[in-house]
Amino acid sequence: MHATPTPTTPRANHGAGRTTDPRSSRRLHVAGLLAILLTAAVGALLAPAPAHAVDTVEAWDPGAANVEVYGALEGLGRASANQGLGGDMVAGWGLARGFGAYLGTTLSANGHLADGSSELGLGVLGTPLDTDHWDLDLMLDVRSAGDGSQSLLVSPSFELNWDRAPDLASWGLYARAGLCMSGVQTAAGSDRLTDVCLAMGGYYTLSDRAQLLLEVDADVADGLDDQPSEFRAGGVGLGYNLVLGETLEWVQEIRVNIPDGGEESSVSYLVGLIATLPATW
Repeated sequence: MHATPTPTTPRANHGAGRTTDPRSSRRLHVAGLLAILLTAAVGALLAPAPAHAVDTVEAWDPGAANVEVYGALEGLGRASANQGLGGDMVAGWGLARGFGAYLGTTLSANGHLADGSSELGLGVLGTPLDTDHWDLDLMLDVRSAGDGSQSLLVSPSFELNWDRAPDLASWGLYARAGLCMSGVQTAAGSDRLTDVCLAMGGYYTLSDRAQLLLEVDADVADGLDDQPSEFRAGGVGLGYNLVLGETLEWVQEIRVNIPDGGEESSVSYLVGLIATLPATW
């Protein structure tokens, strides 16, 4: 229903034994490059609390502007110091038919409003294939790590959609895959991580104003220092999108993290507003 930088994350979600590992931030974005892009989903793919919504990626109309604002709480039920708070704002523009660009920023902290960090990201998305039933979206998201490491997170990805009816009028399925690349400091110096980030989901349109979405994400973590790559479960997200007016959409999501590698299960909640301004040229 809209586009979100997935991030990537996006997500869009961890690492051990490294001096600096931005995955703890990125994993929470890559669940809609995402979303995302994920507003998308981008969406998609941003901080210790996920700042993207479960959603599909959709390019903006030429000349249209899109502004998205999200707030998220991670670790519901935990002590405040172990919770995460996050806010995300994304502005996007349709530059041509099936092609757009966006700029976004994320602020995050723990439940005591300490250990704060910020990120700045930008990206482009395009739709080379757009039919009544099949869509292919290509995305590139670049953002600062936001953890003081002065490294970048670079995430090229794609999303393939199948729609039962044109214009998201019924139900559909989508699959998203991408590379989540970032710099990391090790005892031997700097190195680059390249994870494979994956997501699959579906949507069901309840009416011309409401939509339900379900998404599952995971990643294949890069191994450093001759360590083998490993598959890591991500989480399951349930989203509900409601059109409030001609240009305004309300988004909310509940996400359950799947425990993996000794992690604790956690629940996150996200809410957001998406304003789409019609084309002016």
